[in-house]
Amino acid sequence: MSTTAASVLLEATLLNVSNAAEITLMVNGAQVAGAVFNAGNGNYNKTISLIDGRNTISIIVATGCGKIQKDIEITHGEEQKITICHYPPGNTGNPQQIDIPISAWPAHQAHGDVQGPCPSGNSETNPTQGSGIGIGGSGGGNDNGGGDDGDGGDGDKGDGKSGEDPGKGGVKPIEVKPKEEGVGKGGN
Repeated sequence: MSTTAASVLLEATLLNVSNAAEITLMVNGAQVAGAVFNAGNGNYNKTISLIDGRNTISIIVATGCGKIQKDIEITHGEEQKITICHYPPGNTGNPQQIDIPISAWPAHQAHGDVQGPCPSGNSETNPTQGSGIGIGGSGGGNDNGGGDDGDGGDGDKGDGKSGEDPGKGGVKPIEVKPKEEGVGKGGN
């Protein structure tokens, strides 16, 4: 996930957790206090300030039955970009030189794109505009024949199944929302 917001609201549902002492929140390797946990419904939330670049947020639940960790990656600010020669799926004879965020590279590489400019005389160079045709591909973005294809969906690095063992504590769906300046609940 990428955002230009200075902070995000982390919301999670923690299962089979009886008290906040069983939960550890880490942001970029440092333990963070002050999250709000409701043992009755498992709701857990905290507003987290971001640093420029990549941020790693980890929620660790450790109960008497075991330990589970969910990691979330968030890029704050504008992500560094690279130039690639994009071969649109279904139209590989029309390579296009585009700039993409580094995090989008694996999805492009998977369908045959190459890093660097396209071979001379056989490319359309336009880092911000494409042909205007195409359908969204994998990775959560739209492939409009040029431009940004999204970041491939960093997601929460989990399978959504942790916590399904009724004996273990777990982390269910985690939602991270960019916070708008001056908007939000107080006290977080």
